[in-house]
Amino acid sequence: MYITLPDVCPYENTTLCTTVYNCAIEILSDEDGILYEYRKDIIRQGGELGNILVTANIPKTSWGSTITVKCTIPDGCSLNGAENITLMPSEYSLRYGIINHEMDFVFSISIVGFSLFALLVMITTGKFASVEREGI
Repeated sequence: MYITLPDVCPYENTTLCTTVYNCAIEILSDEDGILYEYRKDIIRQGGELGNILVTANIPKTSWGSTITVKCTIPDGCSLNGAENITLMPSEYSLRYGIINHEMDFVFSISIVGFSLFALLVMITTGKFASVEREGI
């Protein structure tokens, strides 16, 4: 996959973010060579690859050139693809994992919050200590 970058950098420090599944990835620039490389050694050894979050910093000298994204697929496997390639400010690049998963995140936090609230209510009202034993 080839990505042509604009001539001007939109942010002071820019990161290319994407996720790939079950493949090794290599990101190359015409100007700067290899920008990011991950898991080629595991493919040579025949190991398993999972879901990979890719965050590759784009140097200022690469703007105006072409970025190449190469995915290497292990033998006998299929590629889900490098999806949703996004250029983001570097300080926000770790938030890329929750993009398009905001409702899952809110739902999970809500369940944890409600569980902690219920536990607090049960502890303060003594519901754990009110076990009544009945005989025959």
